[in-house]
Amino acid sequence: MCRFVLKLHLPFTIQSLRRTVVAALASGVCLAVVGSKAFAQTSIPPTSPLSVRIMDASGAILPAGSQFDAKNDLQTDLIVGQNTVGPYRLSWRNAVQGSEMVVVDGRLLQAGRDYTIDWSSGVIRFSVPLPSGELARVSYSVNTPTAERVLSASYVPLQWNFWQNDNGFLRISSLLRASDSPTSPNASDPRTYSALQFQDRFHLLPTSDLTTGLFLDMHGQDWLRRSGFLLDSMATMRGASFGLSYHRAGTLFAQQGIAGLSPGQEIIGLTGTLTPLQSLAIQLVARQTDQLTAQNANSLTDRVGTTDRTLSATLSAKLPQNGQLTAGSALETVANPQGGTATQHDMVSLSHPLAPHIDATLNFDALATAPLKESGDTTYTQSAGIDVTGSLNPGIHFDTAFTNRLTPAGFANDQKMSLTASIPIDKSQAVKVDTLYEDVLGNMGAQRNRSLLFQTPLQGLRAQLSSGVQYAGTPTNRALVGLFDLSTQPTKGLQLTGTVRLRDMRLNTGAPAPDDVNTYGVQLSYAPLPQLQFTSDLYYNPEQNGQLQKVQREDFGLQTRVGLLMLQAQLGLLHNLLSPSRSDTANFSLGFNFTPWDSLTTGLQAQNLFGGPNWTRTYLLSFTHHFNSVFDFSLSGSISYNGALGTQPQPQYTAQAQLGIHF
Repeated sequence: MCRFVLKLHLPFTIQSLRRTVVAALASGVCLAVVGSKAFAQTSIPPTSPLSVRIMDASGAILPAGSQFDAKNDLQTDLIVGQNTVGPYRLSWRNAVQGSEMVVVDGRLLQAGRDYTIDWSSGVIRFSVPLPSGELARVSYSVNTPTAERVLSASYVPLQWNFWQNDNGFLRISSLLRASDSPTSPNASDPRTYSALQFQDRFHLLPTSDLTTGLFLDMHGQDWLRRSGFLLDSMATMRGASFGLSYHRAGTLFAQQGIAGLSPGQEIIGLTGTLTPLQSLAIQLVARQTDQLTAQNANSLTDRVGTTDRTLSATLSAKLPQNGQLTAGSALETVANPQGGTATQHDMVSLSHPLAPHIDATLNFDALATAPLKESGDTTYTQSAGIDVTGSLNPGIHFDTAFTNRLTPAGFANDQKMSLTASIPIDKSQAVKVDTLYEDVLGNMGAQRNRSLLFQTPLQGLRAQLSSGVQYAGTPTNRALVGLFDLSTQPTKGLQLTGTVRLRDMRLNTGAPAPDDVNTYGVQLSYAPLPQLQFTSDLYYNPEQNGQLQKVQREDFGLQTRVGLLMLQAQLGLLHNLLSPSRSDTANFSLGFNFTPWDSLTTGLQAQNLFGGPNWTRTYLLSFTHHFNSVFDFSLSGSISYNGALGTQPQPQYTAQAQLGIHF
């Protein structure tokens, strides 16, 4: 069962689509008559040249329908083939990898062989084109904290393929994109456009390829600022390949997800790759990028603001006995009306095996920046070093490096050695040891870092213990931290985790630092029943992003399902240990199916629910009625209040209606 949601903004969409469809058909008929003789020898694919696709901002084809099973956290997407391998958009990104089931025409497909899924972006690609009209059903689990529903505006295009074969294609598209905001469907909104797209690709010679695209946006008088053009040419010959590209898009260009152009940029590029020998490659790149700006808010054209020019050359050579040499140089100038800068970047890298499973790498990197005008300072940075990595045996790995750095602030010598060892204690468990020894010597003094960490399984206790010590020393401070982490699952459904950080920071005088504190933390998760789960966290002086917070943090959570009732609750309390202040956050939601056809969900999102100088309250309500197995109707709304001491809160209202079609 799949679900298609249609938001009620139909009058604007139909009128704009009618205009763009008529324009596309008129242009298509003219071009077909003119080009019929030119392409008389070209084979026409057996499928109809007229096709309709629904795509998102990245150009991925959206599913024709979807259904979410909240009880089992299972998403099902229905994909209609478009005679292409993809990409086809899924309804979620960062879902549970490996949980998918892909079925085409009753046949279960195999991951890696028949299709691939990029879980981070939420798209699927098939190994062979999915024929037009053929259905693919993709089911997968979203039972993970990182899962995120994909929310993107939809595009409704009408596409006419005049010519398509192995040597290229020629197509014209009429494309309508309505505003994301129902309150601003007008020509001044850059998110709204009605466009004509002309795209083609030709093989001028057997070893050359030319791709062009013209993307006109006629939604407003400033159509030049809304339109774009691209040209990409590539020629390949024995031992060399060359490319030429020209991309331009106005500052109000809104079709970047489909055209691949960047708004407000004009780019000219030349590339060349020479391979005179099988083990030698030389790459040359020349590129100019102009950042476009508008003359004023009512301007119909753009002007050049900043110009960025880059010239680079890279040499890559394979040396005997698996050695590798890479050298490169790049000159970049950034010019603007106020002046600009010129940057020279040079690098050399040489790697070669010293022995079996041991490799050495020499690196040199230099960066010089100077102003284009006389005023301003010239800066220079340089680094050179050697890195040796390897394995003494399958359980012991090491990495040792020495780096010399020269910066405007002075010099620094960094010498570092790390060792990782895995010591087996039985057939399935091992003790892991990580060590680090690092000294950074410079004109500002010496900084030393030491660490010794152990990961030990506790047999018979169903627990894992991580412990160790870290030391950091500077000319003014010395810090010694003991680390202890214990994770255990004493019974089914119960998970406990404890964290301790013992700090012994001392100044050169030997006196304890006045702001030195320890960190203590406990996490608990308990699920006495499959439909009931409790969570609780308590932290004293926690660390967040490497920064110590002098607070006491308490988090509580509850999730349960009883029959037709679903309850979720989260409460967080934060006590500032440096001042007598407290803040809290709360999220509550309650869902109830009071008939087989009607469901009601209500919720509350709040900050400083129990008092505070600034607070917020958002009340949510959603109602869904299923007319039958095909249609349903949903109404949702929210009321938000933002309050502060001495002010009168003003409510903010939102409302939305949706019509769902199941197929």
